[in-house]
Amino acid sequence: MIALWPFGLNPGISGRIRAVPELPVGFEQRYEHGHSSPSGPRYIIEWLRFAWRRPAPDAADVLAGLSTRRRIVITSGRSRAGEQVLRDWLTQHQLDTFVDDVYLSPGGLTTRQHKLAVLQMHNIREHVDDDPTAVSYLAGHGISNLYLRTWPNAAGADVPSNVARIESLAGLLDLVT
Repeated sequence: MIALWPFGLNPGISGRIRAVPELPVGFEQRYEHGHSSPSGPRYIIEWLRFAWRRPAPDAADVLAGLSTRRRIVITSGRSRAGEQVLRDWLTQHQLDTFVDDVYLSPGGLTTRQHKLAVLQMHNIREHVDDDPTAVSYLAGHGISNLYLRTWPNAAGADVPSNVARIESLAGLLDLVT
């Protein structure tokens, strides 16, 4: 959400809410190996997919404002193999000082399951996402403060009533003050 998608569109987002499997028993074990080293084909794939993207114009201001009120954690379904790509991107765009931690997927879980796993393991009760299915899944599992960054192709999604919609990152600042 802090990086721009080409042409302002997020092709992976839809207004149709999809079913998400429950977290498997023992999912915590997938996270025991810590962070991965930046090497191999998956690292290159992650670099090609994300390293060139620009941050949203308001990303620095919003993260700076939020960092005085909240602990900022990036939870992404991107492969853990690309963690260094993300950290380098944050540093390159001077956003790293606002981010407290990064949790990328260890594999074996869907993106939405991974997000729930991280939120549960770290007792995080607030989450911002741009995926209506993700916020619906998280709401159904007790995450109480949810914010949906709406894209045009998902603006009409039928999400739970405790999900606040924001049109931009700046809208988030207004809601958490």
